[in-house]
Amino acid sequence: MELLTTPTFMKCRASSVLNRSADFQAKNMFVEDDSCWNSDGGCEQGQWLSFDYLGKTVVMRRLSIMFQGGFVGQDAIIEIKDCKDGEVGATINMDEIKRIEDSNELQQWDIPESLCCKGKFIKISFPTSTDFYGRVTIYRLEMWGDLEPP
Repeated sequence: MELLTTPTFMKCRASSVLNRSADFQAKNMFVEDDSCWNSDGGCEQGQWLSFDYLGKTVVMRRLSIMFQGGFVGQDAIIEIKDCKDGEVGATINMDEIKRIEDSNELQQWDIPESLCCKGKFIKISFPTSTDFYGRVTIYRLEMWGDLEPP
């Protein structure tokens, strides 16, 4: 297994950033310990992060997230697909694997083999949040799995 959240071979986009900050760099939460993603509130569809593996195929096997307590994404869903606008190849409800806790601790989900799916795009959605305004704050996000040769 290797770390799939390496900025050298993927791009990350976010549904929103706090105060619409132009300085938002999603990659920072993958490589630096002192940065984070703060979403903005009020989004009716919830918050999300999408990952484009730039034509490479990945198989996600583990997800680790460190939220800020009180700003934790809930009811999280992982979607894996082969084409950006294509049909979803797999949908994984993270709460069915292990409940998401409202905590500052690093939480980990091992993806069961039966749910593992190949894809070039991964989207993690948080339809709800523990925050009254729907904000999500992530200090650390790691996806682990296999990177298939082109």
